[in-house]
Amino acid sequence: MIADSEFFTPAEFSAADHHITGRFDEFGQFTGSVTIYGQDPIAYSVAWPDARGLLIACGPFSLDVAVVQGERDETRLDPEIWAELTQKMARIGGLYIYRDNIRVLPYGNNDYDFLDIERNRTKTLPRYYFSYRRMFGVIQLNGHDNSKLKEKAGREGFREGRAYGQFRDILKNFFLQAAIDFFREGGSATDVYRDRQNELKAAEADRLKHERRQGQKRKAFQGALRRATDAIERGDPAAATTKILADTERELRSAAILDDVDEAAERFISAESLGRSQLAAARSAYRIGTPRGVGLSKTLRKDWERYRAIAADLDETVFVPAQEQLDEIVERTAVYFGIDVDKRVRLRAGVESTTKIAQTAVRREANELRRLIEQVSADANEAVGESLRELDRTVQETISDLSRRRLDDLDSAGLDNLRSEIDRAVSDEVDRHHARFEQLSSQLDEARSFAKDREATTDVRALDDEELIALRARADSDLELMQLGTAIQIINHEYIGSVRSMRENLRRLKSWADRNDALNHVYQDLRASFDHLDGYLSLFTPLQRRLYRSRIEIRGRDVETFVRELFEERLARHGVTLVATAEFQDHLFEGFPSTHYPVFVNLVDNAIYWVKDRSRRTIELGVSNGSMYVADSGPGVSTRDLEDIFELGFTRKSAGRGTGLYVSRQVLRRDGYEITASNDGRVGGLGGAVFTLEPLPTKPGAEGADAHERQGEE
Repeated sequence: MIADSEFFTPAEFSAADHHITGRFDEFGQFTGSVTIYGQDPIAYSVAWPDARGLLIACGPFSLDVAVVQGERDETRLDPEIWAELTQKMARIGGLYIYRDNIRVLPYGNNDYDFLDIERNRTKTLPRYYFSYRRMFGVIQLNGHDNSKLKEKAGREGFREGRAYGQFRDILKNFFLQAAIDFFREGGSATDVYRDRQNELKAAEADRLKHERRQGQKRKAFQGALRRATDAIERGDPAAATTKILADTERELRSAAILDDVDEAAERFISAESLGRSQLAAARSAYRIGTPRGVGLSKTLRKDWERYRAIAADLDETVFVPAQEQLDEIVERTAVYFGIDVDKRVRLRAGVESTTKIAQTAVRREANELRRLIEQVSADANEAVGESLRELDRTVQETISDLSRRRLDDLDSAGLDNLRSEIDRAVSDEVDRHHARFEQLSSQLDEARSFAKDREATTDVRALDDEELIALRARADSDLELMQLGTAIQIINHEYIGSVRSMRENLRRLKSWADRNDALNHVYQDLRASFDHLDGYLSLFTPLQRRLYRSRIEIRGRDVETFVRELFEERLARHGVTLVATAEFQDHLFEGFPSTHYPVFVNLVDNAIYWVKDRSRRTIELGVSNGSMYVADSGPGVSTRDLEDIFELGFTRKSAGRGTGLYVSRQVLRRDGYEITASNDGRVGGLGGAVFTLEPLPTKPGAEGADAHERQGEE
């Protein structure tokens, strides 16, 4: 009956790291089970030492508790779920009490520590594991069994007395004992908790290490792309090839005028070979390949694709023509000076030069790969050796332990128990090393399989990383947008109630103010301030989609008024002029105010940012060829950014989030509109950026389907 966002759900309870469930009988003895990290439930019993064989006054009751680890690297939950659940527990976590399925207040509130859980944990952290901010659960009572637990008159908790005192003591004893047995170092059942906790920590450490390596590779790749792209745009390759051609021609001419014919031919071939080598090296300097095993973000992937297009164009416009010019220079120089060089010798020299460059590059990469293989082999051997040494130490310690024990007093059962204890300790050690070897073997086998597969071209891990990067970016932005939307909803809801009350009280105050001049002055000030706040409240109204369940006719003048009132103070502060053409004011279009109003708000907000530091500060709302536009006198949008600015997370603003234009395009497309960006000076005539909103062509039958879909959304 309570919204999922306001309380815990069964799914969240099941997802928690640990669970405790069971019942305290009429003597206060607990019988139930404890589940650690989703492993098989462990049967668990706790005796209450103060029972002394007598029935407890509070009566029997049941307990169900879920616990979530407080550190990210110690939980089995997904990061997003863990973050959401942690926030919820910080707000409403605790141990709730229900009698006959009705909650007894104030039990469960964070500020009501009736079992001293937080106080005890603050005093001695290792001993008291539990915390209200890491747990949520229920104690279930009923009117028959727990009739002596009497609630106070105002239902603010149970009355103090023998029944309530025993109730608290039983629970305090239980949580202390459970912490000692399952979560405290040296406890009787802590192995499962510690082993799984160590595995999770190791996995999280590996993940962070992998992400750091990936981040370093991505950063290096991004730097190489930027340097190469900047150099190409500066014209460095063209300048380098021009110099190589000039130097080669000079060397060819110097060789051609030598008196010794054989020496001239040899020098000529060397000069030609050097020129070709330098061209090949220059061409190679601008060839960048994607790093293997590294996922690229959406922005980096776009930079890579843009570079590839530039590099392909560089080949066609610079290096291929340079190669042809070199051939022409060689032929022209040879003919002019009458150099007779065997074509086969020249060809062989050129091929040898090219293949030498290729062999050098491949050998360099091969040597790096061999060094990596040697390092992996050394690390793997070290890991194997360390495991064997640890196992030997365990065996030696076990034997030493055994030699110090007195076995004379042990009967057969005691001897069997000792043997089982030793077997279990050795078996646990073997299992630990087996898991380590299995993981290492799996990774090495995967690398071996990939090395043997000569056709393998797809890097699956890189693809997974790219998908993960994209999903994280999308999740972060979606969460941020959801929080903003929820905040507006809450503010609007709470504001409406407060405004209604203020409106009524101001009405009542007016009758007094009309008869009292001094009070009338105060009333007028209050009324002016209230009208100002009430005006802001009205701005939220068009943003509420639930008020507009079908499309309505919107006039451009209404949009202008909304935007102008919203940005009135900011426009004045920065000296920006907002202009709406007559065509825009009279323009009629169908849509949802909750879609179009925020889009215009975002466009004008961006425009103010870009024009506020310009000498001319003008923003225009207009209509061109039936499409609405927002134009400004700012610097415009870089040609390379015209499409990227609609991508999630892309921004050129110093403190921007890169969500506004992305969301604008998505909501407009959903409502049958498209938004595009340009620097078309013919539209608006302001010389800056122009954002155009135009209706998409309507497909036959789409209107009915759209209305049906909207009804479902509502």
